[in-house]
Order: sequence, then C-alpha cells, then structure tokens
Amino acid sequence: MSPNQLRVAYADEYLDSVADRLSEANIAHLPVVSPDDHTLVGYLGWKDLMRANTRLNEEESNRISFLPGKDAKPGRAGG
Repeated sequence: MSPNQLRVAYADEYLDSVADRLSEANIAHLPVVSPDDHTLVGYLGWKDLMRANTRLNEEESNRISFLPGKDAKPGRAGG
C-alpha cells in the first residue's frame, strides 16, 4: 500500500485484522466504510478495540465461571 493511500476498515471485518492494520501502519484510528458502496459508516480507534477486547474477556470469564469445577459431583452444577 502506498503511503498516500487511504486506509480503511470495513463494517463486516474481524477486529483482529483491523488491529493488525492499525499496528502495521502505526496509526490510531481508521474510518469504517460499507463493503458494498464504500460509504462512511463509522470511525474506529484503539480505545474501541480495547473496549471490545475487555468485553469479550469478561464474557469468556463469565462463561467459564458457570462450568463445573473439577471437584464437582455428577449432576450438580458448580464446584
């Protein structure tokens, strides 16, 4: 990509690839465009990615806390 070419994120793109693009280009924000007609639909920055990552980690922690522990008795939830 040439240095003068506008970098964008697409509305249907995985956040991992957007984070990689931000890091590789050493930039903090990207416009988000529609993949169909390239109209602007938003703006994404590092803070947004960190918030999303924190939320996903909290959701994963909540899911794990509902799993029975190794000392749980069969037929009973929890540990």
